[in-house]
Amino acid sequence: MSSRTTRPRPFALLCSLSLLAVAILTPAGDTARWIVEGSAVSFEESRLGVLLWKLATASLGLLWLAADLLRPAVAEAPPLFQRRGAEFPPPASWMGPAALCLCAVGLGLRLVELDAGLWFDEIDTLVRFADGRLGHAIGTFETQNNHLAYSVLANLSVASLGASPWALRLPAVCLGAASLWALWRFSLRVVPPAQALFAVALCALSSHHVWFSQDARGYTGMLFATLASSGAFLCMLEARSAGSLRPALVYGFAAAFGVWMHPTAVFVVAAHFAIWLSLLPRRRGSLANRWPPLWGFVLAGLLSFWGYALVLPQMLRALSAPSMAGFETEWRNPLWLLREVASGLSAGVPGGSAALAAGGFVLLLGLLAVARRGLALLALFVLPALVTAAVVLAQGHNLWPRFFFFSAGFGVLLLVQGIAAAVELLPGSLPPRLRAALLSAAALVLCLGSLFLLPRSWGPKQDFEAAADFVDRAAPAGRVATLEMGNLPFLDYLGKPWARLEDLEALQRFEAGREETWIVVATPAYLASVQPRTWEYLQENYVQERAFHGTLRGGEILVKVRRANVRER
Repeated sequence: MSSRTTRPRPFALLCSLSLLAVAILTPAGDTARWIVEGSAVSFEESRLGVLLWKLATASLGLLWLAADLLRPAVAEAPPLFQRRGAEFPPPASWMGPAALCLCAVGLGLRLVELDAGLWFDEIDTLVRFADGRLGHAIGTFETQNNHLAYSVLANLSVASLGASPWALRLPAVCLGAASLWALWRFSLRVVPPAQALFAVALCALSSHHVWFSQDARGYTGMLFATLASSGAFLCMLEARSAGSLRPALVYGFAAAFGVWMHPTAVFVVAAHFAIWLSLLPRRRGSLANRWPPLWGFVLAGLLSFWGYALVLPQMLRALSAPSMAGFETEWRNPLWLLREVASGLSAGVPGGSAALAAGGFVLLLGLLAVARRGLALLALFVLPALVTAAVVLAQGHNLWPRFFFFSAGFGVLLLVQGIAAAVELLPGSLPPRLRAALLSAAALVLCLGSLFLLPRSWGPKQDFEAAADFVDRAAPAGRVATLEMGNLPFLDYLGKPWARLEDLEALQRFEAGREETWIVVATPAYLASVQPRTWEYLQENYVQERAFHGTLRGGEILVKVRRANVRER
């Protein structure tokens, strides 16, 4: 490796000095008081977070100066994986505009029924972190439900457009559409252009992708960041422009943006780092290319630290605590995760379970096809999800399928590679044009099937409004109560004058002296896990009056009634 020491360029020097000035001049005490106003966070804990943020800001300034002074020479590196003997041909002139049109179509599909009912986590985000208190959003980590970067975007959107479901979800929609373009750019590096366009079309019309793009959480932002950082990672490993640190900058900012969206994105960076370490001993001819990835990792780590510095003391405490500690639940069981993923996918793919079984075989073909091209490429696709699963399981957290949505782009590309591999298994006498036509036909069938299933992703995620309207019409005043996951949506968000209950004893006290008692239960599976005695009591002593279903699996809302003069079932 050769490097040269130069004088800092004026722009780099100005940015470095500006960051150092911000770090020095930011008042720790006043900033901490601005953050803790109206929150339960202690002043001392918040002040420690501000001091950490000042340290991170100063470190960014010094890193910027060092990166400009030491601009390493970068040589052309050997390919990371096989591209079937040659570089992929450039996309045809019409393919780029076609991909852009697919992104526009995808954006339009994600705006349909955007104002439908919110689900619990979205309501929690709106009530706690998108209520106009920006300092509270970026400086508190009371629960893991605060996706910091999304909370900032949601605050800006709600402040500009009003406190409505569509305004709260608008950042997720934009990031979902942006992830389609990021998938196109990444796919051009790893598959032929026609397959890249196929992958974008499948994601644009995917009911799962649409659902998450209408979810006011950080998951589409994490998907976008994963694809962008993975593309920059490949670019760093196969750098061709001497002295350029642009791929490292793109990688650092993209990876950090993913971590700001959701802390589990750090496992994507960890997977990239492990791949890079495994390649070092075998790439002795490209020692110069050891430095751009290292700069990228350092920048990603420092930016991630900078983004979380204000809440780091709170965050470490919140993330180290197991989910639902003290309660037995199947949500930590990997087998439950596999069953839930299979069930969810079968409900959102054409053909249901039969198509899912066929898709599993095709996915296996895709894994084998990618493995033959290079184990490093296979690791890039699957290692982030494996690291995430291992760490989340080891920490005792629930294995929610949404934690793995960031791998959706990789999954679609594996499916596309599997279909291409299946076409290649056909008799060798078939002409190439016929093989290409068969691949296009398979793409068209899948896209049409996905389009047919799209309506399943639209509508209320949890229909709290419909349940509240029904209860208001049917239940006598003063006889309605909620508990657990019904309290926040019905009482704090919708403002219903119902009783707030916390446990079985409170429920029995509420029943006393009433001939009729109405209980509204949201997400009964959660209640059955954290309060099994309460759930059993409701099952034995209450009659289910109505059930309200949304697009969130397991998020039904039950209206139950106990009438003292009627023998309960």
